[in-house]
Amino acid sequence: MEYTQEQVKTYLSHIGFAARKCKPLTPKTVHAADGLNYLTALQICHLASIPFESLSLHYSQDRMISLDEEVLFDKMVGSGTGRGGYCMEQNLLFGIMLRSSGFEVISTGARVMGPAGYQGWDHQVSLVCMNDGVYLVDVGFGSSGPTRPIKLTHGNVVKWGATEAQSRLLFEDPPNPAFQGLWVMEHRNSPTEEWSPKYRFGMTEFTAQDFGVMNYATSSRRTCIFTYMVIASKMIFDETVGDIVGAMTLSGPTVKKRIQKNSEVVVECATEEERVRALKEHFGITLSSKEQAGIKGTVTELKV
Repeated sequence: MEYTQEQVKTYLSHIGFAARKCKPLTPKTVHAADGLNYLTALQICHLASIPFESLSLHYSQDRMISLDEEVLFDKMVGSGTGRGGYCMEQNLLFGIMLRSSGFEVISTGARVMGPAGYQGWDHQVSLVCMNDGVYLVDVGFGSSGPTRPIKLTHGNVVKWGATEAQSRLLFEDPPNPAFQGLWVMEHRNSPTEEWSPKYRFGMTEFTAQDFGVMNYATSSRRTCIFTYMVIASKMIFDETVGDIVGAMTLSGPTVKKRIQKNSEVVVECATEEERVRALKEHFGITLSSKEQAGIKGTVTELKV
């Protein structure tokens, strides 16, 4: 599946990509240094423009997540409502955009680290082939996900935006050489902190049917945080430094702003009206009256 070149242009305009002034891609440069610069700029612009959010599981009548490519494009690019999505929506859209731009990409699943250890396949990432190796690219893990491509090299560390935070990859050897090893993506907020594992993944390509099963479980399982908590996150981009410097996050009724290492509560929403206003003001998300009505009577509705 690829998007049309007109859809790609609309997407690039939506994320403000022209301001990055990257060299146009050609078949010779797409896998080289210019291609990596282009890929990095795409990831940063996407993260700064399209929020991570689970609102369709709360502010809707059917509370379902569609992975149809055209539905995703209309929702996150064409609707003009500022909507985003969670990992499978975000990385599916981004992966198709990369393929439509000439990149060689496979999509695969990841197991997120939870309180009791790694969970089942419930996250999606992209692996992009370049001349010098394979890179992990992820635009769907929220505020602790990587902000630029990470080459699959054991111990490879990259910065998290223009901050002290860092992301890195480690390779876990399998217990038996006949088995496949796994890569682990870790994050920390400063070089003085301990690394925190976020998820691990392999090199096996997942199909649309695989992600369909994952999406159904993630969007319907009552023990999944997306179903019992209203969540949103959007990166803060600083034009003066040309990079991400923090994130706005919404967890339930609470909106927080983090710049570098400084975090503050922006607003505690007491009602749905306040939360809808906060989504518009701080995340650029506009919910229709029909969407707002979808949360009424549910456990996640804010009531005085």
